[in-house]
Amino acid sequence: MKKLWIIPIMFILVACGKEASLDPVEINPDIDVCHVCNMSITETDFATEVIFEDGKVEKFDDLGCMIEYVKEHKDEKIAKKYVKETKSGDWIELEKASFAFDREFWTPMSYGVLPFRNEDEAKKYIQDEGTGRIISYDELWAHRWGVEQ
Repeated sequence: MKKLWIIPIMFILVACGKEASLDPVEINPDIDVCHVCNMSITETDFATEVIFEDGKVEKFDDLGCMIEYVKEHKDEKIAKKYVKETKSGDWIELEKASFAFDREFWTPMSYGVLPFRNEDEAKKYIQDEGTGRIISYDELWAHRWGVEQ
């Protein structure tokens, strides 16, 4: 009976050892703002997120803002990068997406880069729009990001 005090301590230790969630966090357009440009994230279908190893989340209103942030914070412990897939609006990992680019593609900050689940969907979007080109994941990091380039 005297050793029952161990049980609550074990529960506390287990709770403290819980790993942080690396899942995307839903955007609340009433309160969430882009970490780079400080604009309200009202167009939630274009939102992106960076999740750190400790579970901290930074939210962005446009893919270009997230890329700028990641480039400037290379030394931080980023675990996941998420984008909203253009066709479905589902969260997908940045590294698994394919991208279509054209200055005429509307995005909140006018970067014009749209993520898709796969390259075929990106190509179809470009074909349907009659303009644009595919950008690879590697090209995202070399792309000249800037509002209305």
